[in-house]
Amino acid sequence: MGLNGRPASFWRHIHDRALHLKSEAGADPDTEGDDGHVHFQHLKRQLGFWQLTMLGVGGSIGAGVFSLTGVAAAGAGPAVVFSYIFSGIIAAIDALCYSEMASRYPQAGTVFLYTHVTFGELPALLVSINLLVDYTVAAALISRSFALYLVDFLKHAGLGPVPAWLAPVPVTELFSLSLVAPLLLLLHTLVLCRGTETGAVLNAILTSAKVAVILLVCALGLFHVQPRHWLPFFPRGLEAVFRTSSTVFFSYVGFDTIASSSEECQDPLRDMPRAILVSLATCVGIYCAVCLVLTGMVPFDAIDLAAPLSSAFAGLGLAWVQAVISLGGVVGLATTLLIGLFAQARIWLGIARDGLLPAALARIHPRFKTPVNAQALCGFLPMALAAFFNVRLLSELLDIGVILAYGTVCAALLLQRSTRRVYTTRCLVALLPACALPLSLHKYKASTGILALDTAIWLSPLFVLVPLLRPGDYLAPPPGVCFACPAVPYVPVAGVVLNVYLAVNLPAVAWARLFILWTGILLYYVWTEYGYFLRGDDRRDVGARRTRKERPKDVTENGKGPLSPTDSLRRRHGGVGEFGKGQQLGRWGEGLDGKKGENLLRKPLLDGEDIV
Repeated sequence: MGLNGRPASFWRHIHDRALHLKSEAGADPDTEGDDGHVHFQHLKRQLGFWQLTMLGVGGSIGAGVFSLTGVAAAGAGPAVVFSYIFSGIIAAIDALCYSEMASRYPQAGTVFLYTHVTFGELPALLVSINLLVDYTVAAALISRSFALYLVDFLKHAGLGPVPAWLAPVPVTELFSLSLVAPLLLLLHTLVLCRGTETGAVLNAILTSAKVAVILLVCALGLFHVQPRHWLPFFPRGLEAVFRTSSTVFFSYVGFDTIASSSEECQDPLRDMPRAILVSLATCVGIYCAVCLVLTGMVPFDAIDLAAPLSSAFAGLGLAWVQAVISLGGVVGLATTLLIGLFAQARIWLGIARDGLLPAALARIHPRFKTPVNAQALCGFLPMALAAFFNVRLLSELLDIGVILAYGTVCAALLLQRSTRRVYTTRCLVALLPACALPLSLHKYKASTGILALDTAIWLSPLFVLVPLLRPGDYLAPPPGVCFACPAVPYVPVAGVVLNVYLAVNLPAVAWARLFILWTGILLYYVWTEYGYFLRGDDRRDVGARRTRKERPKDVTENGKGPLSPTDSLRRRHGGVGEFGKGQQLGRWGEGLDGKKGENLLRKPLLDGEDIV
């Protein structure tokens, strides 16, 4: 260390900052730091269980229920139902991990916050920015698709000649102009800036209408189902079922938006886990019902991949149902876009609160209690893409951000529960290549040609999993602190392995995009930290000063000065009688002598003090 506590080397400074863990005290918007300041303004808690559930259903069920189901059914036949169930199980594993982390840290930021308190600042930035790129491109893509579904609905409804400007106007292969897409994004952004409750009401109305359309289509289709179309049920075998499951898994992306609203949830401990799991179960049921009706109406090898349900009803002389399906697509895309923009803003907010982005993005509107600047940014970025670019060309670049975020949350939960963090971290790092290598060989049907080496590659995951799956190395949180994910470590480890499996099946261009994006983030991070190093500033202090509200410092009982960190800790955790001098604190607020104090998750330790 150099003078004034500064690192003598810039690279030492980078190392310390990149792996700096956010304290649990800093993750709590209502907790004072050791300087007596509130670290940031918090959002208003106003969302209940049903509003959260509607967020999850609205974010997961989009227009893909009318189109992707046909593509999946053509690949796996009637057994596509099991593809959706298997994908739902994978999503449920991720959802259980999200449920505990969201109830443990009920603040904005989701994957950025969970990664920051577990792995460090730079890993959190790499994972969260990667996810935000997925969200931004997806928002532009959804708004473009909305324009196409709107034109289709007007045609089938017979509402006169459709203006040509409603659909995107192609200019070149890369550039095309759209007016409807940016206007839709602008409207959604204004609604979300107006207030979370306003957006939740609009989402509830649109989601209810969307589910009603889906149920109507399924009910009409039941009268035309022919059971002989379901035989054979596994026409392409089990391998096709599992291969298709990796495609339809992304139909369930949306439950994580519930975790984004944890700071606005009235009762995070009770409502967040229930809403995540109920919304996921609802989505599994809806997708399975649509697939059964579709494959019962039309033989799986005769399904029209472009418009499966519309073509099926048109062939039965029910052309008017096409207008209903197009209307469902319009409403479905509108809700998916609304919730995606909502979730993005909370992640930008969490990053800005830590000083990694301009403090203006952490501003909360005094009246509406929404992150207005972050929400405006979430609308502007996809608006620029959707207005001028053919974003369908970027669709293959998506999904890797979502998979990386889900796998990171599973790994974060494992480390949060572990009593041997360094050992568990090393096992997780070794698990990634140990699983990726045999899965890659299986995907490309490749072999090294050496039997002993092939055997070692296929058995390598076992050598990592066996020491990692020791239940005695993991502690469950006490009742009433947060939702407890069941079967730890088996559930989070399964989540990590399954997300590695999904990542291996992504196209190579998605991995190239990840490498390029991470290179840019690393250069930005090193450049900004170099500036802080030269000025001798601590970015955490700079960001906090610009976003937090001043409060008087703690004073001692005789009023002669600020409390020392030790005295402040004693006062917050029950006084000297509970945690006296020389007494170390155990995990979950238990002293090493076995005495119980107040729970450390409710009143976290101050920065710089460790939990033994």
